[in-house]
Amino acid sequence: MALCFYASSCTKLSSASVNERSAIATDEQAAESEKQKPMDFSSPPVADPDIALPGLPEDLVWFTSRPGAFGSPRAKQGGVLKTYLPYFPQTFRSAGPMSDGPFRSALPDNVACVEINMETKEWMPAAATHWAFGKDKHSVYFLLSEGMLWSDGFPVSAEDYLFMQAMMRSENIRDSRRNDYYGKNKFELKKISDRVIRVWLADLLSPDELLFRASVKPRPAHFFKDGVIPADYVKSHDWKAEPVTGPYFIDRFTRGESLLLRRVRPWWGSVHDYNANRYNVDAVDIRVIAGGMAAAMPYFYKALVDALPLASPAEMAGAPRDVPLTKSYVELHSGAYVPRLGFQGIFLNTEFPLFSSKAVRAGLSYACDIQMMIDSAVPGGYMRYRNTGIGHVFAGVDFDADNLGAPDFDAGKAAAFFEAAGYTNINQNGIRENGRGEALAFELLYGRPGHTEQLTVLRERARLTGVDITLNLMAEGAFTALRDRKYQAYWGSLSTGELPDYDVVRVFSGWSSPSFDSLNARYKAERNIAEKAEISRRLQTMLLDAALVIPGYYSPYSLAASWKWVRYPVWLTLKYQEDFTDPLTGGYFWLDENIRDEVLAALASGKAL
Repeated sequence: MALCFYASSCTKLSSASVNERSAIATDEQAAESEKQKPMDFSSPPVADPDIALPGLPEDLVWFTSRPGAFGSPRAKQGGVLKTYLPYFPQTFRSAGPMSDGPFRSALPDNVACVEINMETKEWMPAAATHWAFGKDKHSVYFLLSEGMLWSDGFPVSAEDYLFMQAMMRSENIRDSRRNDYYGKNKFELKKISDRVIRVWLADLLSPDELLFRASVKPRPAHFFKDGVIPADYVKSHDWKAEPVTGPYFIDRFTRGESLLLRRVRPWWGSVHDYNANRYNVDAVDIRVIAGGMAAAMPYFYKALVDALPLASPAEMAGAPRDVPLTKSYVELHSGAYVPRLGFQGIFLNTEFPLFSSKAVRAGLSYACDIQMMIDSAVPGGYMRYRNTGIGHVFAGVDFDADNLGAPDFDAGKAAAFFEAAGYTNINQNGIRENGRGEALAFELLYGRPGHTEQLTVLRERARLTGVDITLNLMAEGAFTALRDRKYQAYWGSLSTGELPDYDVVRVFSGWSSPSFDSLNARYKAERNIAEKAEISRRLQTMLLDAALVIPGYYSPYSLAASWKWVRYPVWLTLKYQEDFTDPLTGGYFWLDENIRDEVLAALASGKAL
């Protein structure tokens, strides 16, 4: 179970309040009782000998897992959650240009064959109740859930998975990445029966990786005329929301302004116990509020937004002392969780002559005072990041070398490395130079104005060691410069998958070594998960030693402010769950209309809770 705590703005209710049986007091009493019953989030895979399907091309051992109910028994069904997005999604299409935009996760989606348990990282049944591995070590069979329906009521069948394959291969979606991934020589999906499909992948993978990659999502063949992707798909389906197999669908929208997601009731996914008391709200009303947290905060205090994810406690600490906060109509919640991070911090381009020297890169890792930057200019709640990977737990195995530690600021050690690299002279401006008069100077590229103050602290501290850093804010195009290696140093982060990807090292740094490349090839080819994880940890050790990235910081907490009528399980958040207010990726919270009435009555009378 995830460790978590509540940092709540509300004071403890008096005995009089309890005697009055207020809705808040009643729920808090129930929560205290719930705390005495520890949750079991486990879902270990087990072989199911009761599954016998005649007519299959080979004998199979079918696996499943049987997770219990994760949701709170206190949960109530119904209500409309009011939330927001900073931008309207770029398209509703599930493929093609802009379909993987930054707010894709805010749109309803289809359920994969299997899910990953966000507490234990074990497998759970989802669109499929069972899975089995083919003898060829390239195939996975899935037994689809009986009674699975699209959100418009049409039944889901194996034909919808075949249609997904045809759609992903169609040139009409104008998506070369998907065309390539699902190409005939790399991927093949076959219908065995109405409820059984087989997915074949060309890559030789570990069973868990094979299961993860083969866990596909269907597409609704009936939604497209004659089951064909039209030639003008990209244009004609920009704002046509496909039916989905997930718990919510797009009911209506005003482009650029708002979205209304509606709960599918009854939803076929409720057959899985772990979905009990989950996805509780009837609808999600999303409005577009541009301008970041400063713009969203007034909407929150007017109860036009029910819950507000926070980047740090400082965002609420610096908020206006508005009535909802001072009179405890809203609560602050903080849950410890393990984020999944890859490369983050200062990236160094080894094709820039200065950083071709390992000694310079190593010296810079001591000259950059990340901790001072955090302490003086980064909002509270952040911690020093000391590795190139965290949270990469796959099939229950940790792929990160958690015992590694990027060094702290040390002017003496920085000087030793710089002098070993030939930067022994100090000019009249206090900057180190080598014998050719070349200064120890570089440009640090970054893309967010909010980081200027932080990086200014970093620059001034580095100057104490004789390093001259020029800050260059590039609001657009900074990441492209990183990708194309048209930069000297870059402050930012790269997204990461369930497993670390070490091929990206060469992309951003231009660095390679025979020993690293050989080990990385072994990592990609290794089929045993435990061995693969061990190789991953060795690769991370080599990367930290090469000083290609100076790790920055991260937050180990998931934070939010919400009105009191938004209620949460006592465990608040799962170990690897980033946002416990998200109705689509978590959905464990609920709305209590009795508490809403109590809070609004207090608000009208000016009574503090």
